This record gives sequence, C-alpha cells and structure tokens, in this order.
Amino acid sequence: MPRRSRSPLRATPSSERISRQLAAFGRYPDKRPAGLRVDASGAFLLEDLMRAWGRQEGLKEQDVLDAVRRHLLHDSGGSTGGSSSALRFSVDADKSGRISIRVMPKKATGEPPVLAAPPAGAGKPAAPCRPPPQLTVRSLHGSVLQQVAAAQDAVRPKAAPDALKSGFIAVDAPEAPDDTSRMDVDPGPSIDDQRANVERACKQMGLTAETQHLRQTTPGSAKGDGARSYDGGRSWGRRSCRGDGRPAGEQVQRWLSWALRHGHRELMLSVDVAGWAELHAIARAMRRSRPDFGEFDARRLQALLEETDVVGRFEVAGGKLRKLARDHRQPRPDRCAQPAPAAPSAASGGIWGLPVDSHRRGRSGSSSSSIRSVRRRGSPSRSPSPAAALPANGAHLARQPQASGTGMPPPPPPGDEWTKYQDNGKDWYYYEGPLGRWWCESGSDEVQPYDEE
Repeated sequence: MPRRSRSPLRATPSSERISRQLAAFGRYPDKRPAGLRVDASGAFLLEDLMRAWGRQEGLKEQDVLDAVRRHLLHDSGGSTGGSSSALRFSVDADKSGRISIRVMPKKATGEPPVLAAPPAGAGKPAAPCRPPPQLTVRSLHGSVLQQVAAAQDAVRPKAAPDALKSGFIAVDAPEAPDDTSRMDVDPGPSIDDQRANVERACKQMGLTAETQHLRQTTPGSAKGDGARSYDGGRSWGRRSCRGDGRPAGEQVQRWLSWALRHGHRELMLSVDVAGWAELHAIARAMRRSRPDFGEFDARRLQALLEETDVVGRFEVAGGKLRKLARDHRQPRPDRCAQPAPAAPSAASGGIWGLPVDSHRRGRSGSSSSSIRSVRRRGSPSRSPSPAAALPANGAHLARQPQASGTGMPPPPPPGDEWTKYQDNGKDWYYYEGPLGRWWCESGSDEVQPYDEE
C-alpha cells in the first residue's frame, strides 16, 4: 500500500480557475448561476453547487474539494499582498453530513484578515465561524431526571497552517457547559401520592367495598321495576314509574299509526273500511319493515299495547287491530300507579278482559283420540317452553282453560308456547299459553282450538 504524502497540494491551472469561480459565486450575486443558494456569510452547499454549475462543467465533487484545499489560503507575496496566511475558503459539514463551502471576505475591504495561524506572541485568533446557537431547555414535568445539562455542539476551526495546507481542518473541543445553564426539574408527585389519589377517586365513585352501597343501579336492571322484555333482550315496556316515559312503546305506536293510515299500501297490508287489520299480518309487516323492534308476534304486540297504550289509541278485538279517533278513546289505568292485575283465567276472560267463548270447534274423533294418546304416552321432540313441562298423564288439562277466550288464535308454529309432537308418523303442534289451548298440524297455518273431548 503506497504511503500518503503529507506535502502541500500544488496548485494547477484547473484548480485556480475553479477557486476563482467559487470566490466570485460567494462574493458577487450577479455572477452566481441560477439555483445556487448563498447565505449572508457567503456559504453554500456543495451539492447545490454541483447541481447548478459543477456537473455542467464536467466536474466532480472531489475536483471542487481539491481546488478548495489547494487555494485555501491567500498567496503570500502575490497580488493580494501581505505576509500572513489569511483564509480564502472554509469547509464545514452539518449533522447530516452535507458539506458547505464558505468564501471569506476580501482583504481589500479594510476589515482585519482572518488568520490561519496567529503571529508570534499574539493571542488566540477570532474563530471564523458563526456564533453558537442559543440553548433552549424544555421543562420536563414529572421526569425521573433530576437535572438537564446544557451542551454546546459548535465546531470551530483551529488555526493550524500545516494542517490546512495538507487538507485537514482541526477543531476545538466543545466548551464545558456553564453551571448556570443547569435547571432543576420538578419530579412530580410521588408513587404514594398517586396511589392515594386513585384510592380517593375510587371511594368517591363507589368502587370500593366500603362505598359500593352508595352506587345507584341503572333503570331496568333490578327485577320488579316495571320493565318487561318482549324479544328476549329488548325492554319495550316502561322503564320505571318515575316519569321516565315509554320510548320504545311510543315508537311502536307511532309505527302502527303510520302503517294503519298511510303505510299499509307500501307494506301490502289489508285494512278494511273501518280501519281494522289482522294482528298477525301487522306483526309480520313489523318484522319486515322494522327488524330493530325485535321479534314480534300477535300476542306480544297485544301485550305491548296493553302495557304502553295508556291513552287508548288502539283497540284489539277478534284478532284485529285498529286505531281509534280521539273522541272514542278510553284511557286505561296506569299500571305504574297500581299493582299488576292477576293472570287471566277461564272465568274472567283473556288478556284484555273479554268474555270467554264457551263454544269450541271440535275436531274429528280419530284425530282427537290420537292426540290424547300421544299426550298420555308421548314426549315432546324438542326443548319446550312453558308448555313442555306438562305431566304425561294429562291430569292438568282439567285445571286449564280449554280454548281461547278472545277468539284470537296464536300465530302458527313454530314459536313460543308451541310444543311439537308426533302421532303415527305425523307431526303436530300443541299450544298452551295466555291465549288458551290450540293445536295445528305440521306444515299448516290453520290453528284450531284444542278440545280434549
């Protein structure tokens, strides 16, 4: 490996031409090429110089740096005169590694020259660089640091003629930070203080064992508060008796008013001249039009209106529903102000207190006998609702209503209160609930009263 020569770089005609061009670019704005940005101190970036001028001249960055190093000092005893070695250029690099070249002012301006080396017996020369930036210390609230020391990163060239001529620039070591630049940082609250704040907040919110009795339950969360679920998850009844209103019931009633007056054409709902519509058809239309109301059938819709229609807007009779005019409405008693009525029985009537029909439509003797035989010995083929827990001997049938008291059959199976049975290879359904006792063959929509006789 050849040894590197430490002799000063010699000037060439090409390097002289490049150095003169650089000096003109730094000192005379009218001689700068388009796109070269020069600051007030006469400094510009090497990459800007190559983009605006160097590549057009067929030069490389190394050619420009070599020219700067060869002509870094004014020639002693030349046209510029003087016996001291004054700087002509200075080279620096920023934190990102970009090289900048600064053209020093001419000596003819009358200003003292920037010396590369101090004369014998002289003091330290002034550094030819911009002043160090002012330090900005941010406040760190709650930091684990106790003190933040300010540091200076200014790089100053140190006078060394031999190093400058050989292409090396020596710099001074960073100055020690002043003690006055230190600041005390507030460490913030301690761990014990933070724990005490959290415990105090938990006590105020009733989240501790001592204060949990102070928390109030949400409306509808406790049993017996007047809430009633009709779709297995949505509470369509009144939330409480403290004037909270019936928002869900009011929404259903408004939809029913629209459906019976204007929307029945869109819903393909049959409404007669008196305003009556089948309750089953209304429930099906509601499931199609407003699925957000939940799964409603005729029985649930009737129960909802019974609980929420306090002013008597609607009338239900014979499995049909209509909206009454204002002068025909009869307000119902507020269930929030009185205890809930007892469950309807065969003697008192249906859900709305209508008389019980004593005439039942019979079925064929063969079907009746086969159904009774299955009721005595059979078991339901699916997991039943309340009607599934019936005794196998059929003794309980004498204590239950024998047919629907309102004359309104329940919706066809499957559904709540329906239990599936099988008789001689044929499936049929048995219903026992608030609407009485009914039966229906599998695959048929004709619901018939259940007659044990």
